[in-house]
Amino acid sequence: KEAMDAGMQFRMRIEDLQTSFTSLLGSQGAAINRVNALSRMAAKTPFELPGIAQASKILQTLTGDAMAVGEGLTTVGDMAAVSDRPIEEVAMHVGRLYDALQSGRPAGEAAMQLQQLGVMSGVTRNKIEAMQKSGKSGAEVWAVAAGSFSRFAGEMERRSQTLSGRISTFHDAWNAAMAEMMKGAAGVRGGAMEELAKAMEKPETIQALRAMGAEIGKITKALAELAVWAANNADKLKQVADAVVAIGKAWATYKIG
Repeated sequence: KEAMDAGMQFRMRIEDLQTSFTSLLGSQGAAINRVNALSRMAAKTPFELPGIAQASKILQTLTGDAMAVGEGLTTVGDMAAVSDRPIEEVAMHVGRLYDALQSGRPAGEAAMQLQQLGVMSGVTRNKIEAMQKSGKSGAEVWAVAAGSFSRFAGEMERRSQTLSGRISTFHDAWNAAMAEMMKGAAGVRGGAMEELAKAMEKPETIQALRAMGAEIGKITKALAELAVWAANNADKLKQVADAVVAIGKAWATYKIG
């Protein structure tokens, strides 16, 4: 029941995000594509969908498509990963910097916030402020900032390999799977859902699910042990595989002869 509730809640969250992005992007199709892209990002990074979606909304407002999705959002995610701050917080500061540079307003405050997070050096900040004062275009100044951010490339991927990153990634993948399972259920009338919920609460149902979970756990453990053994005995496995191939070739030759 808890898994079903979590799946349904995640599904409703997806639909809420699609609705809010429809208003922001101007069409339902663009909103669905955006949420799907953000879901894929959440499934393979240490950040979860709510934070990524909020970051994308902030950046859409402040930068348009420049930083709100794709490589731009990935850069913000890498910066958030290296600074150990929520991605939506870093998105706000990056978005303000971009907006200030493109509109010709002083960007010192946004640059200072990024410097405090440890993702902008004092040298880069001074260079940005000097270029603004000399009348350089927003695009030219932003290129300097973006170039300094590129040194964090791949940080999300590295963080996703840590235990906390793997847990976060698994959490998003699990929610996405449950949401997909509950996609059809979202349109089922309340009475049918209530009956299903009651069935899930019955002691015999719970006992059966626990027994099934225990068996799945045993299988998972056995597969994990097998994977570890295979990793530690790769040379032996190759020898066995080569021997099997050789026997197969010999048998084929014998049959032809």
